[in-house]
Amino acid sequence: MQIKLAMIGLGQIGASLGLALRPYQKKIIRTGYDRDPDVMQQALDMGAIDQTAATPAEAVHEADIVFLSIPLDEIYDILQKIAPALKEDCVVLETSPIKQPVAEWMAEHLPPRRHHVGLIPVVNPRYLHETVKGIEGAHPDLFANSSIVIASHTTTAAEAIKLASDLTRLAGSAPIFMDMAEVDAAMASVHILPQLLAAALLTVSLDQPGQAEAGRLAGRPYAEATAPIMYQDDRLALRDAALLNRDNVLRAIDSVTAALRHLQQAIENKDSETLKALIQHAHAGRSKWLGERERNDWLSEELAAADLGGVSDQVRHMFGFRPR
Repeated sequence: MQIKLAMIGLGQIGASLGLALRPYQKKIIRTGYDRDPDVMQQALDMGAIDQTAATPAEAVHEADIVFLSIPLDEIYDILQKIAPALKEDCVVLETSPIKQPVAEWMAEHLPPRRHHVGLIPVVNPRYLHETVKGIEGAHPDLFANSSIVIASHTTTAAEAIKLASDLTRLAGSAPIFMDMAEVDAAMASVHILPQLLAAALLTVSLDQPGQAEAGRLAGRPYAEATAPIMYQDDRLALRDAALLNRDNVLRAIDSVTAALRHLQQAIENKDSETLKALIQHAHAGRSKWLGERERNDWLSEELAAADLGGVSDQVRHMFGFRPR
């Protein structure tokens, strides 16, 4: 039995998944669609997909799994196009940076017995500092030595969650299970907020009077601090992520504003010791996080807690092979 996988969106995430699944192409038929025909052809040429489709609806026809890796502001429209073409028991996976609003769209559009599971891919630590985006940044091991968060509701079919877990392992990653509300709260701080901070820094450093020479002086710290604004090809996706995850984003902004005020007060008061302590604490925190991230120290605990060795025989039989 072959599994039919429809991949809509062939940027870095979509093409990387396709490349990771290439060793299993006798078991999984990968049909790809991208709004850019050149990207679609490139994905075919590099072996990320087996065949292309002319439309999203054509791509998902008879698909067992649909993988959406598209900007947030495109998801609602794509759902309207593909929902009528989804067969029964199809599982729709998506990689949007927020989950609860997308789950509401899925509930609105998906017919009965079509299932939605949210994913948050966490890239291989070796690519943390890579700046190449889009299909040019695709790698077959983009998700290796890392994790993919699987976010679902309590009403999500267990078989759909297990299928998402199996696919995650086939991509060389470890599944971690989280509630959608938890994911949205975390992503507000670690995904959306850095991009908004980059936007704010660009505004105050380049757009204000008297800052005409600032760009000529800016070096690596400025380049790295403002880089997050470029992580999404479409600025509307960031706008929509901030507005749809409004409460969590506002809490994150409040927290970073309070931290900036502490720094401001220390500088105003010429409080050298407090300023030193704040900076050293931040430096140590980043070093600790980066070390853990590169070693994936937390994965063994998460895997044990989730009992990920107990994938059902039904799902294993469906795929016809063991995860690598």
